[in-house]
Amino acid sequence: MNDLVVSLNLESWKPVLTVLLLPPVPLLLLAFIGFRMSSGRRGWSRVVLGLAGAGIWFSASTVAAEWLQRALLAPPPALAGNALARLQLPAAGGTSAVVVVLGGGIEALAPEYGA
Repeated sequence: MNDLVVSLNLESWKPVLTVLLLPPVPLLLLAFIGFRMSSGRRGWSRVVLGLAGAGIWFSASTVAAEWLQRALLAPPPALAGNALARLQLPAAGGTSAVVVVLGGGIEALAPEYGA
């Protein structure tokens, strides 16, 4: 996506485009379109308003956030067995292996510790 913005020479517009393309702005625009349709096409207006309302609810719910996180941001599997043993062996050439832990918190069932 960044390549597209750079190729179109829109780097200065990136913050504005980000705000306009991320929820809830497109869904609010869809609700506005559904509201404007209410004078002529009542059936389609209700469908569009229903889709906008469902989209706004879906984008604000933690259930949807958890589902999207599991689907799109799958964490790598925990190290186990021979991969963990390889880290514990001294590195070739006299160099040391370093494990950097980013983040914090406690995970109740951590597979790295045999739980």
